[in-house]
Amino acid sequence: MENPTDEVLETELKRRFLSAFLDLLILRLVHTQPTWGYSIIKKTEASYGVKLRHGALYPMLNTLENKLLDIFDDFLKEHISQGGIKTKEKTE
Repeated sequence: MENPTDEVLETELKRRFLSAFLDLLILRLVHTQPTWGYSIIKKTEASYGVKLRHGALYPMLNTLENKLLDIFDDFLKEHISQGGIKTKEKTE
């Protein structure tokens, strides 16, 4: 039989892990197609056992959007300063 203390520690470890990486887990859920907030909440609960509130989800999505826009902006600035983004030439 498992020690009750071990069970409490395991539960707390899972909770903290999910809390720390929830933004990445949500990105994983939505990376293939646009998804409604309600669907994200249901998928997160079904997949990870995390019950998100709308009041927590939408600020997190706004933060993720801003981070991704900043990353994209930095990418563009770097490549424009180096003479533009290189594309493959079409050969036939």
